Order: sequence, then structure tokens, then C-alpha cells
Amino acid sequence: MEEVRLLLRFLDAVRARTRRAEVLASFNLFLALTMLLLLGGVVGDHAVGFPVPVRVAYFALLTLTASSFLAVAVVRPLFRRLSRPYCARLIEKRLPELQGSLLAFAELPDKESPVAAALAARALKRLEGRSPADFAPAGKVVNSFALFAVVFLAFAVYTTFSPKSVLLSLERLLYPTSALAVPTATRITAVKPGDAVVLEGAKVFFRVSVEGEEPSEVLVRRRFEGGGDVVRLTAVAPGEYEAALPAAVASFDYFAEAGDASAGPFRVKVHPVPAVTAVTFGVRPPHYTGVEPFEESGRLVRFPAGSTVEARITTSTAVRRAWVIARGNTKPMKKTGGDSALAVLSPRSPVSLFFRYEDTAGFESAASAVFRLVPLPDRPPLVAIVLPLDGASVPLKMPLTVKGSARDDYGLSALRLEYSVNGGPWVKEALSVPPAARAVEMRSVL
Repeated sequence: MEEVRLLLRFLDAVRARTRRAEVLASFNLFLALTMLLLLGGVVGDHAVGFPVPVRVAYFALLTLTASSFLAVAVVRPLFRRLSRPYCARLIEKRLPELQGSLLAFAELPDKESPVAAALAARALKRLEGRSPADFAPAGKVVNSFALFAVVFLAFAVYTTFSPKSVLLSLERLLYPTSALAVPTATRITAVKPGDAVVLEGAKVFFRVSVEGEEPSEVLVRRRFEGGGDVVRLTAVAPGEYEAALPAAVASFDYFAEAGDASAGPFRVKVHPVPAVTAVTFGVRPPHYTGVEPFEESGRLVRFPAGSTVEARITTSTAVRRAWVIARGNTKPMKKTGGDSALAVLSPRSPVSLFFRYEDTAGFESAASAVFRLVPLPDRPPLVAIVLPLDGASVPLKMPLTVKGSARDDYGLSALRLEYSVNGGPWVKEALSVPPAARAVEMRSVL
């Protein structure tokens, strides 16, 4: 019965190889069918530009057809049991001398019978030197692969020579509800500046990069409040076009057009030039001076030494950061509002300073005007006696009038006259002083 076991093992090996060959052939057909459907969709999209409903319907057709074929022709055979009689018929087609005998062996219900042994011995003699691979349906694999190669080659040729983007059409077919643009012979690959923010009065440089069919002209169509205009770009290199807008004065939207392609809309927002529009200095003098706090807005600010100075700037745009620069040192300022900032200073000597800031759009202002802060030192009081003159002679026992003046930078709190008659003891006479008076005229009769 050894012949029976050997023949059964041979039939099982043919069955395994046949299953693999049929699955591989079906998979090649699945790839060819899928690629053919995709190629048809790409060609149709290039020809008419499928709208969303058509793309959705085509995607449903593609998915249903491909998945059904995959399930029926590829997955199902993996779980289908091939019978030994089926494999016997495959062998008999290649070896006509076994016609009928091998099939009869495979269909015998009793493989232990002498008839089975005789049929097995006859079949093994004819199969001597043969491999199970010789009887697998290799023609199906070759034919299916050839079909796949033809479809793949057609797809590659169309992709190479089509002026329109095959990749874009594939994306539109596989994502049917997307807002991807219709493929065009000319493809715009880049638009600069795109969406941008520029300073008022600055030049705006447009640059458009294209691929595919060279356009006859490249345009930028602008739309702004009250109208619009067209900017024609000049070729500066193959596939590269440029133009410049001399000065941007108002925000605008724009589209780029090249041949049958367009891109946009993009928006250029014109931002006001950041500038320090006003500077005020709030001065708080020392209490002892009696000087009330005051404000200055000029370029030269004088104040009592020891004063605290609050420098406040007002800006044309919203402040993100601000600095005061003095003697090469930069000190950050504190934001006090959308368009203002504050720095507290205590200069002990004259100093020149200026201000800069960065706004919330990221633009930095130019340096402000230069301001000069001059602290005034507290000088000692000045007192002068004008009458009587020094060394003057006066009559005995006659009234003597004394005249003079006194002054101080920050006011006089007390004033007294001290005198001695004929070498006698010194007399101290308090004189009246108006409150916070900085200068007084004094007169006394002795």
C-alpha cells in the first residue's frame, strides 16, 4: 500500500500548489482591475473634471467592484477545499496516457483495495521524475501577470505624458468629498507671499511657481475695497514668475492665474507702521522740595534732583513689548494698555534716552526721538543785604533801615536777621516768610 500513500501525497502537493497558483492569478487580476478602474477615473476627471456627486458615485463603484472581486476571487479560494479528483484531472490533461486511470483512483472510496494499489502503481510509474509544480496551472499566473503588466504600463505611460496631474486626480477620486481643485494642464505649485501681513507703504513681491504646460501669461488679480486690478508677472526663470507692488496702502485679497490653473484666494493685510506717537514724563519731586508733581512732554525735561520720573509712551499699534534705551543699556517697559507702556526712572545725572517697541503683529518700531532728562541739584539759599552799605556810618540813636533779599530753589521755610550794636550781644530777629515762597524782599528798622 506504499504506492497508494505516495500517490495520495503527490495529489495533495498538487492541490496545495494549485491553490497558491489560482490565488496568485486572481490577485493579479484584482490589481489589474483596480488599476484599470483608477485609470478610467483619472482620464475622465482630466477630460471633464468630475464634480463631487460624480466622484462619490465613482468611488462607490470602485470600492464595491474591487472589494467584491477581492472577496470572491482572492479570499474565497483560500478557504475552498480542492478535491483530489480535480487535481487528478489537472494531471491527466498534462499526461494523456493516464487518462481515466488517475481519476478513477482519486474517486475510489476504498483506497485499501487491490484495485487502488494497481492504479496507484501504474500512475506512479508514469509520474516518475515529475514534480507537483509541473501540474499547477502556471498559465493562469502568467496570463494574469501579463494583463496586470499591460494595465500598469498604460497607467505609467499616461502618467508620464499627461499634462495634468494624475496624483491630484487620484486624490480627488479617493477623497471624493474633498475641495481639491480640478486638475489642469498648468499646475501652480507655489504662490508667494501667500497669506501675509505687511507694513503700510512696503513693497509686496509676488512670485508664482508653475509646472506642466507653460502658460502664455501669469496674472495676479487683486480685490480691495472699492475695486480691483490686475498685476502681470514676468518670467524670471523656467516656471518662475515675479512682479512687485510698489507700495501697499490697504489690505486686499488676490488670486494667481496661470494658463488654465488658478490658486487662491490669499489675503495680504496691510499693517500700520509702528511708531511712538507721544511721550510724557511724570515727575514726582522729593517731598522736602515742596514742588508739586508735574508732567512734561518736551524733548528737554528738567526736574529736582532725587525726583522719580515716569516715562509713558503712546504708540500707533498695540504693544507686545517695549524698551527704553539709555547709555547703551536697554530696560524693558511695563505695558499699561493696548497702545501704551511705562518705565519708572530715577536719573541722578543728565541722560539722553529713546524708546522702541514691538507690536502684537511682530513688527518693531523705529527709534523714537531722543529725549534729555536733566536733574537739577539743590543749591544753598542766597541772602543779600543792600542797605546799609558795608562800612557805612550812621548817626547815633537814629533809626536804621535794613533792606535785603533772600531766595532758594525750593522755597524758604524761615528767615531771620542777626545784628550786633556797637559790639554788643547778637540779636536774632525772625522775619515773616510767605508759605512756600522761593524769594522774598526783607525790610527791618533797627
